[in-house]
Amino acid sequence: MTHDNITHDKITHDKITHDKITHYKITHYKITHDEMTHNKITHYKITRNKITHYKITHDKITHDKITHHKITHDKIIHDKITHYKITHDKITHYKITHDKITYNKITHDKITHDKITHDKMTHDKITHYNITHDEMTHDKITHDKITHYKITHDKITHDKITH
Repeated sequence: MTHDNITHDKITHDKITHDKITHYKITHYKITHDEMTHNKITHYKITRNKITHYKITHDKITHDKITHHKITHDKIIHDKITHYKITHDKITHYKITHDKITYNKITHDKITHDKITHDKMTHDKITHYNITHDEMTHDKITHDKITHYKITHDKITHDKITH
């Protein structure tokens, strides 16, 4: 496996107590390597003047123009993974959306599967090479009353995009 343009940045703000107001650890991660960007910002529980703000996690993963979002609010889990595609030069790219909403141990699932094939195309000196997503497997895993979904992308070919 080859990783190009690897950048690891980590900024950590440890626990600070000032004027009886406690700010918990806030960690900002940014990891960039090759054509993939991972951003994760976690805000931990802060209690101030009898007002409680719960843990909020924002995850954003961008890989070859595919954006995965995950927002967690306390016991409410909203998962949405959307693959946006474009019709260009008579090549149609489809949309796959994975929705999962968990609230108070109630899980609603909506999964749409379509095969996505990105063929090579050149436009204004921008060359996009073959990207193929085949055989998507979703396995359900349950433990400690928390439902997780495993998403496996097999036979994924990500070639370099030249601009």
